[in-house]
Amino acid sequence: MSKGFSEVGRASYAVRKARGGRLILLCGIPGSGKTTVGRALRARLEKCVHVETDAIRGMVGAAEYTSGESKFVYEAATSVAEEALRQGYDVILDATFPREEFRRAALSRLARLFEGWLVVWVRCDPMVAYKRNSERTEKVPLDSFVRLWRSFEPPRGALVVDTQATTPDEAALKILASIGGGEKEEEGGLASAPRRGCAGLGPSSGSTCCRSSRRGA
Repeated sequence: MSKGFSEVGRASYAVRKARGGRLILLCGIPGSGKTTVGRALRARLEKCVHVETDAIRGMVGAAEYTSGESKFVYEAATSVAEEALRQGYDVILDATFPREEFRRAALSRLARLFEGWLVVWVRCDPMVAYKRNSERTEKVPLDSFVRLWRSFEPPRGALVVDTQATTPDEAALKILASIGGGEKEEEGGLASAPRRGCAGLGPSSGSTCCRSSRRGA
């Protein structure tokens, strides 16, 4: 049995199928395994958009990882997530999100479009992450990697996935169990799960636990 998972805060992560889609926010330092886990998860969701900031940054050309560039990339990623949720897709928003304020900003902007949300902290040893990063075609420069690693604020109330101790498929199944949905079903969609409360506060108050919200409330 894998021991690669731990949960920060109270272990209650089930959410109900949202009318506008569910949001799963994957955060962690470069090379931690966010995109690999996200792709394994996307393959198991019936109607899902996997939004990768790396893919958007790749459109920029010679990425410099400046604050202005990062602001553009995050705004673009959140805009894609916004439209996907509006169209009824589940969304995996895959980005470093090094600071709690960045996570809160994304959750607050998208709050009226989803009923359920979950923050997942994908992590591993920084040296392992840097080795993975160095093997990529599009590498994060060393100075940017070190800056992101040192400034990364562990999310409060998140589901934690250790990619050194578990496989991408195991991680995806753990996240699916946490959001209350199953794998793809022949007759369409994911099973709805009863809504349960969880410890922590809402998107605008700093917690990154999962919860349900009702539009118009």
